[in-house]
Amino acid sequence: GPAYFEPLDDHEDILSLQGQYITMDVDTLIDYYAETVSSESGKRDEVSAREYIMPINTPDATIYIGLEVPASKIDDAEAVVDDTARMLDDEDGSYVTVRGTLKRMDDETKQLWEDYFIDAGFSYDDIGLEDGCTFLPLVLTDDEIDGSDTFVLGFMGIVMLLVLALLFQHFGGGSTGGTVSA
Repeated sequence: GPAYFEPLDDHEDILSLQGQYITMDVDTLIDYYAETVSSESGKRDEVSAREYIMPINTPDATIYIGLEVPASKIDDAEAVVDDTARMLDDEDGSYVTVRGTLKRMDDETKQLWEDYFIDAGFSYDDIGLEDGCTFLPLVLTDDEIDGSDTFVLGFMGIVMLLVLALLFQHFGGGSTGGTVSA
């Protein structure tokens, strides 16, 4: 089965988790940076997946990776984004349980990831897989291996970080995600 991963615990080497099948309860999401849209002639475009910015604690700093959820979980992921934005100080925060494989972003998604943070005022020195980078172009894709519905919506306390408050002030709380065509 998947290894359990706690995003807000200290992690020495997130890069070592690439390619591993993991499960986690995600209670902190910043915003989305990309959507996968399915188009069929004569039909309305449909969002089939959305990719969110998720913080991961390390001993030295908080870093950020992507989290891709299917359309069936977007409403619940948005509830987590809303809870994060409100910076709740009680024990009524939402969380979502995800299981999937952590991998490098494809080129198109990586470009949207970079564009999001460059537009927010960060530099290319902050984005990458090198030591010292804050925004890693890695994505955990829910349901990638087993294909079963692994979503669980529940409640647990959110431990908020000062850096998130600063990011929200910087981002202004608006969605600026891009679109990936499928």
